[in-house]
This record gives sequence, structure tokens and C-alpha cells, in this order.
Amino acid sequence: MNTILNSALTLTYNQLSTFSGLDNFWQVFDTAFGTQYNRSGAEILRLQWLSGDFSQVPQIEILDSNILGGANGAYASSNNKIYLSANFVATATPETLVGTLLEEIGHFVDAHINLSDSAGDEGAIFAELVQGESLESGTLQALKAEDDHATITVNGQVIQVEQQNFTGTAGNDTIIGTTGNDFIYGLAGNDTINTGLGASDFQLLDSMPQVTLL
Repeated sequence: MNTILNSALTLTYNQLSTFSGLDNFWQVFDTAFGTQYNRSGAEILRLQWLSGDFSQVPQIEILDSNILGGANGAYASSNNKIYLSANFVATATPETLVGTLLEEIGHFVDAHINLSDSAGDEGAIFAELVQGESLESGTLQALKAEDDHATITVNGQVIQVEQQNFTGTAGNDTIIGTTGNDFIYGLAGNDTINTGLGASDFQLLDSMPQVTLL
């Protein structure tokens, strides 16, 4: 595992350790994962993170970026593995990687404590709140309505994943950024782009795109 990723993991684990001791821990979990999750399982995770034990964090595999398409990262509950885009890892700073790692760990947590997938992109909600960001009502509702599911093929095996993706389609998409600095690719269609609180760069690959910025 490369130096940048190791540094990012250290920062991510430090963030989770700090978060696990905060008074709003359960509020964040309720916001990201609903209120019907296995609280005993969540408490075990909290105590592990508080003590610096991250042995339950999924294995990380770096994939050719073509496999993940426009996604920076993804999580597969079927094999409990986090996937990262090779191009993303090669160009990211440790600080940039933290947001993606927290999002995919959020997907893992949801699969670990809930019987069914929480509505929307719970990983993105988790990542933002763990980093101390506040989500406006409109942004939170948009994230809860987002479909972050995709299918990838790794070594001939078709795998269902939840992913961090800022690339649209030829249709009408709603793309939600983070509080970090994101590159958002709208492609064609009439897209709605919620940039979060960060500075986002846009690439609109259509001769006459229509974009609504939030």
C-alpha cells in the first residue's frame, strides 16, 4: 500500500477515534443510518474506534480506474471490501483521500449494523458529519434520495457496490458534491448539481447542457 494511502488511513483512523468520543456520536449515526440499526453492534464499533482498534475496517484494493468508471471509491458488502480508483489515489493528497475513505467506511458501517441498505448515500452523509461539517436540510434530503449503487466487474466477477461518484450520464442527473474540492462531470442531459460547501470544478460534456446549480 503506498505512502499517500497509509498517511490517509492514519488521518482517517484519527478522525474516527476523535468522533467516537464526541457527544453527538449517536446523533450522527441516527442521521446517517436511521434509527432501526443494531445499537449493540454500533457500540462495539464505537468502543473499538475509541481504543484505536480498526481491525474491522474492510480490506482496501486499488483498481484500474476504468473498472470504477468515474467513481473515486466504492464498497462491496458481498466481500466486505473497499475499492479505490488508481488514478484518484495517484493524484490525491492524504487529506483528499480521507473523505472518500470515510464515505466507504460509512457504507461498511451501514451494512454491518443494518439489515437493509439505508436510504440514499449514507456513506456521504456519514463522512461529512464525522468531519464536523453541517448539512443543510436540502443537501441532506438530496443525499437521502441519491442512488449510489453500481455494478463493477473485477477479475471476471460481477460485484454490486455503493460508490462515491461525481460523473453524470446522458440522462437528467442530480450530482451532489462534498465539502471538499470536487471535480464534477455532468455529461449530457439537464443536470442538477449540488456543490456542497467546497470549491467544485465542472466539466459539461454536451453541446448544449442545461445545469441547475444548488
